[in-house]
Amino acid sequence: MALSSITWIGLLACRLLPAVLFVPAFGGARLPVPARLGLAMCLAWALMPMALLTQEAPHGWVCLALMGKELAVGIVLAFAANCAFDALRMAGGWLDNLAGTQRSQVTSAAGQGRGGPLAELHALLAVLIFFALGGPEQALASLAESLRLLPLAGFPDSSLLRSVGGMAIDLSNAAIRCAAALALPAGLAVVLTDGLLGLLNRSAPGLPVYFVGLPLRMSAVLAVVAIGLERLPDLWIGL
Repeated sequence: MALSSITWIGLLACRLLPAVLFVPAFGGARLPVPARLGLAMCLAWALMPMALLTQEAPHGWVCLALMGKELAVGIVLAFAANCAFDALRMAGGWLDNLAGTQRSQVTSAAGQGRGGPLAELHALLAVLIFFALGGPEQALASLAESLRLLPLAGFPDSSLLRSVGGMAIDLSNAAIRCAAALALPAGLAVVLTDGLLGLLNRSAPGLPVYFVGLPLRMSAVLAVVAIGLERLPDLWIGL
């Protein structure tokens, strides 16, 4: 019975592992690999009552097939969770391009390589909003729902695969819409700023518009970002 429990815990850990590996709120690449593996195993052991298992654990090729299935399910869950984080990071990257700070690359605090300062700011804000809005509780609810739709001992059917594909498309579209909603006001501010600078250049040709425009454009983007910070939780909930 102990060996059977360990097998089920390992299968549940395979479902949790992609989220622990790739979702910034769970540590991401900043955590050492042994720590991430240990975290997945500890979470799986703590969440085993949600699986509601009564049968004996599988063995051999069936166990390997279930392990591959659980990793695939975990990748889908991690993708769904990452869409919300990537939406804000995408918006920050667009804002870096608008403000002219895309070349000021900084190391990502979430372990996602390097990015512009506004992209990293939005990535950190996404993590803060995740915990402020009860993200761990929602993650547990999503895990319980995934166990109800596809138990550890089962395999997906064609209708479930089609619904997963539709969900991936819908989440990708929602992430792009969220990023556009955040970046569009700053883009309008940059257009108005460039229009004002064009008028100044026509009235005062000797004015160094390029050097004046850089800090002015950056200030306009930062002002719009500061004003729009209160919209972030609402956009997160909508996503």
